[in-house]
Amino acid sequence: MYENQGFNQKARDIYKQVKKLQPDDVGAYINMGKMYEKQGLCDKALDEYRNALKLDPDNKIVKNAIEKIIMMQKEKEDKKPKEATEDDISKALEWYQKGLKEEEKGNFGTAKKYYHKAINIYPDLHQAHSRLGELYFNDGDLNKAIKHLNKAIELNPDDANAHFVLGKIYQKNKLYDDAIKEYEKSLKIDPNNAYACYRLGILYYLQGEYYKAKAMFTKATILKPDFYQAFYNLGNTYDELNHTQDALKAYQKTIEINSSFRGARYNIGMIYNQQKLYNKAIEAYNQELNVNPDDPDVFYNLGVIYAKQKKYTDAISYLKKAIKYNNNDPDYFYQLAQAYEQKKDNIEAIKTYNKALELNPTDHIALYNIGTLYFSLNMHKEAIKTFTKAIKINKKFDKAYNNLGLVYKKIDELDMAIEAFKNAIEIAPTSVDAHNNLGHAYEEKNLLDEALSEYKKAISINPVLIESHFNLGKLYTKLNLYEEAENEYLKILKINSSYADAYRALGYLYYKQLNNKPKAKENFEQYLKLNPSASDANVINDLIK
Repeated sequence: MYENQGFNQKARDIYKQVKKLQPDDVGAYINMGKMYEKQGLCDKALDEYRNALKLDPDNKIVKNAIEKIIMMQKEKEDKKPKEATEDDISKALEWYQKGLKEEEKGNFGTAKKYYHKAINIYPDLHQAHSRLGELYFNDGDLNKAIKHLNKAIELNPDDANAHFVLGKIYQKNKLYDDAIKEYEKSLKIDPNNAYACYRLGILYYLQGEYYKAKAMFTKATILKPDFYQAFYNLGNTYDELNHTQDALKAYQKTIEINSSFRGARYNIGMIYNQQKLYNKAIEAYNQELNVNPDDPDVFYNLGVIYAKQKKYTDAISYLKKAIKYNNNDPDYFYQLAQAYEQKKDNIEAIKTYNKALELNPTDHIALYNIGTLYFSLNMHKEAIKTFTKAIKINKKFDKAYNNLGLVYKKIDELDMAIEAFKNAIEIAPTSVDAHNNLGHAYEEKNLLDEALSEYKKAISINPVLIESHFNLGKLYTKLNLYEEAENEYLKILKINSSYADAYRALGYLYYKQLNNKPKAKENFEQYLKLNPSASDANVINDLIK
């Protein structure tokens, strides 16, 4: 693979490693010889072939290769050109200058011809090799590009442009460490190359070295003050470093230089979105749409923000636009389903969650939400089926077990409900909802001691959860433990003195069980004060007359 791409150093490293581990591997020496031979490094190729011949003296392939190289060297020596004269060098430079002029006109094919004429006259003209290397890179012919760039560097190790273009080739092929080395060499020779700084910044950014990236992008903007791409990536780097104000300034500078640049306003919107400055985020996203009117991510983020603001009609509108431009992202459908759900359009929500599932069939959260919607619509069989699917995907999904239990409880399948709640608790022992729901199921099955135990466990997990105390108070009343019931209701009022139902429960407890009419009246009056339009107001008023 490396040979085909021209990255012979990588291949050589591999073969060297093989030789180190297996010094008797004839194939490694042969492959190294072929590599050197392909590069024109005949002496090194001969060394490798001769090493191979020591291990396998009768190897005809190796003998033929050695013979071939020796013959080529002899022919080359015979054909060795005469040493270039001053006149040759002058003519070569003339062709080189003509090539530069053709490049300026955009006639790159003609420029290449002229550069080749230059090196045919004077093969050691490193500038021509350097220019050919860049032109072949631009054409996508990487092997020829590397050949000329390496020749340029061989002739002149201080050819900054050759190192720079070689870095671009390595970067294009994701050989980032090699690319960094070449860019650093180029900058050591020519520290004022803004593009080398920029490209080095990109590589540092990709490797997560954000402070180094920041330094390179900053230098690029100093060397080239209108370098909007460098300002944009400087903004990205500041964002990664959580220097949001600096990031915003860099993005604004990008827009100031190039008002039609895509992405800067979007990233500004993302920062404001993360800071929950939603109106500013909306403004930035809308500005992005002016230059980038078909970006689904912009519509998506606008939709999500409007949903957070409970503007569900707007949220639905923007999320639909996002899907218009990209109907392959399950998150788009999921968020649209959420908006429908919040808008109480449960049928559309179910349909849209199902579209999300078509794109991501293992989304157990979407299945859970569908199950919850089916339950709210009293579609119990569908709810059970959907929660079961979610659990099959995620066997540790305690909330799905809990809701499955609620469905079974609703249809009086108490044993199934108890089993589901127990499964939820096994996965999440501190789930207050599961303990309370299990307590309800036990209570309905008249297993009152078990119910009592579950309510107490719920309280031990969260002592200030009113629902647990209320459940326990009602059960104590059922068990004729009236003082204990009174204590639970009073605990509720310590947690929230405005909890109307606690006053109502105390009123009935004092009136019916504890025969304390003054306290009953006091609590009933407080209940009606907090809830004057209560449905049982007339009944209670009759009791306290």
